[in-house]
Amino acid sequence: MTLAVTDSGQLSGSTGCNRFAGQMSITGEGQVIIGPLATTRMACAMDAMQQEHDFLATLATIDRFEINESGDLVLLHGNEVAILAGR
Repeated sequence: MTLAVTDSGQLSGSTGCNRFAGQMSITGEGQVIIGPLATTRMACAMDAMQQEHDFLATLATIDRFEINESGDLVLLHGNEVAILAGR
């Protein structure tokens, strides 16, 4: 899976099956809103489709972000790390 964020807040990437794109808006100190997201609609193996579903569902729950000491993007749901996006 891949995830990229531009300076203007464009979010894009691949779920391993389909590509997605949308917005990531910073709403406060470390607070974000992601979405809505658009995806391509290719069919893949069932396990890849489940991974895609889980990943996109997780993205929808993100409400905060941090940048860790390694420069990685840490996306959080509450206080839980949901996605760690390395460089």
